[in-house]
Amino acid sequence: MYFPFRGKNLIHKLRRNLSNICLLNRRILDVLPIVSFDPRSPANLKGPKYRDLSDHTFLQEEADRIYEARLLAIVKRVHDANRQIAVARQFCFVEHWISEAQYSTLHSLLKPYKPRSATAALLDTSMADAEAQFTTPSNNLAPSSLSTSNPS
Repeated sequence: MYFPFRGKNLIHKLRRNLSNICLLNRRILDVLPIVSFDPRSPANLKGPKYRDLSDHTFLQEEADRIYEARLLAIVKRVHDANRQIAVARQFCFVEHWISEAQYSTLHSLLKPYKPRSATAALLDTSMADAEAQFTTPSNNLAPSSLSTSNPS
């Protein structure tokens, strides 16, 4: 959603006013003033360490790195791990704002791989033994005597 936003208004005042239209602040990812703004433009790098640099490639890479770091910070602010993964997936595969490597790193941090324990493997073995025990008939009846139809 886009809302008119004047630079005079502080972001915390805007967030306070969102409750007037029944929006929960915890569901708002980020509040940005938008005036045909390209967050990946090197022209946005206003810091003193970037003033004297003329290498456009370096400035573009730095602008991309800062933007991606901001997106990852947005993902980390989401409270539920499943929602964090959903937001990161949207940023990666739909919007193409973060790389797949960044997504997989974030995913592995949020939902680390849990190897099966030895106890679980032991339970699987014992269940296989139990299954084999019940699949073979334990009584010495012929298969024809197991039919449910009445002989005439």
